[in-house]
Amino acid sequence: MKITITKKQLAACGGTWYTGWTGAYWFQAKAYTGGSVYGINEGQVSKLEITSAATGAVVASYDRGWDMEPARKADREALDAILAALN
Repeated sequence: MKITITKKQLAACGGTWYTGWTGAYWFQAKAYTGGSVYGINEGQVSKLEITSAATGAVVASYDRGWDMEPARKADREALDAILAALN
């Protein structure tokens, strides 16, 4: 799945905020240069929200832990693509 980063901004407290698209999903993520116990799978992404472009519904949300895990196969594939690009 192709990732398009539309915005990249350094965060005041460290890390980088990313905004972009993958397939039919829009996402925002905060990633660091190294892995962390707070990151998804102890990786670099510590905050992530994935939204369906078709419905506007949030399909996954992570903030140092899962608030909402992706439920559908397509949602998980979007998550995998984002993690591959940002980790």
